[in-house]
Amino acid sequence: MKFRSRRDLFVSLVIYGAIAIMLVPMVSFPKEVVSPVGIAVILFILAVSALLLWILHGTWYCIDNSHVTYRSGPVKGKIEIGKIHTVVSGKNLYIGFRPATANKGLIVKYGKYDEIYFSPDSNEGFIAALLKINPGIKVERY
Repeated sequence: MKFRSRRDLFVSLVIYGAIAIMLVPMVSFPKEVVSPVGIAVILFILAVSALLLWILHGTWYCIDNSHVTYRSGPVKGKIEIGKIHTVVSGKNLYIGFRPATANKGLIVKYGKYDEIYFSPDSNEGFIAALLKINPGIKVERY
């Protein structure tokens, strides 16, 4: 079962704003681009912009019979569902790994001390899919 990441307006504005801030000077001063340094700067700006867009539009989670697979731009990983012991719904993870594009998602705790933050389009649907495979997962709602 595949879940797309929910996108908050704030996160979208930050990413599109950062891209705009980088692209406006590039468009405003085209005569500066002729030098090799100018071309390198343009290529760098375009690469960073592409990476930000890839993260914003390419974040998803997939639950199969034994794993949660996640992808956020170039970052991808897998978590064994049998190792998940707690899912916290409705809280944010401010420090840690966040392959997510929205707030008020899910903190998935697995292993002894590991945790990851997801923002699926449906928190309850994601939790239900996990519980169907591993009914021993403790769910905390805030």
